[in-house]
Amino acid sequence: MEMVVKRALRIGLALPGEMFVDDTHVCYTLENADEAIPAGRYQVTMYPSPRFEQMMPMLNDVPGRSNIEIHWGSFPKNYEGCIGVGELQDYTGAIFNTRKMWQSLVLPIEAAVAAEGCWITIG
Repeated sequence: MEMVVKRALRIGLALPGEMFVDDTHVCYTLENADEAIPAGRYQVTMYPSPRFEQMMPMLNDVPGRSNIEIHWGSFPKNYEGCIGVGELQDYTGAIFNTRKMWQSLVLPIEAAVAAEGCWITIG
């Protein structure tokens, strides 16, 4: 599975974007602009998150970082270097229906990790 995050322009602390799989829009994304992931391609694996106390998608080998997850949360303050996913996004960059979107993504990500592998390109 190849996921691509195309970032939009920074809005205050918000770094909004869109996630695509096979050139198809899947969801909106949000990062904290002050702690944004460096642009690049990263392998995604599943790991037991101490913060969320469940298996979470994690980006591997992010320079100078660890435990960079894909998770839910509507505002930049919800992210410490991670990527949020949501169904809707407003003019401030905030995302909504984030748990619902995360739940729809986690099973395909888990399946891809177990089979052919899973990668995300941040740009």
